[in-house]
Amino acid sequence: MNNDQMLKDAVKLAVKRTIVYVKANHVGECLNGYALLTDDEMRTLGYLASTEEFTKSQSEPNVRFEPTDWIYADGASEFDGPAKTLSRGADANPLSLHVPVSFIILVGALRELKLEGIFDDKVFLTVISTDPNEQLEKLEVEAVRALNDERMYSDWKASVA
Repeated sequence: MNNDQMLKDAVKLAVKRTIVYVKANHVGECLNGYALLTDDEMRTLGYLASTEEFTKSQSEPNVRFEPTDWIYADGASEFDGPAKTLSRGADANPLSLHVPVSFIILVGALRELKLEGIFDDKVFLTVISTDPNEQLEKLEVEAVRALNDERMYSDWKASVA
């Protein structure tokens, strides 16, 4: 198995485990957002999640599409292994290659989980940099388009306009 596939599999496992934590710690709440968070050099990796109950309790209407404002990160240490793999990749490869390839792997992991039924169409999915440069902003647009249905993508686009 190559490194890219190992990273994707590790990310998928971490996502599945964190969803278990969120559901166990927020019983009765309905997941409506899940984001993988990284940095512009793709050296770090974590996640944040949101629920319908959380977004309804907020005064900011666009919080639904603002992962950096979400509050659920239960079991975030599940991403320690995949984050180390990302960091090693950044050290071993030119960033011009590492960043887009790694980003595609993260998007691919979420996409596969959606196809497996882990996420339904009501869950907004994305991969973002917490303080994005222009390249990562463009990649985020591509991620939102690839991971969500047309209506969700349009709602997201309207919220960031």
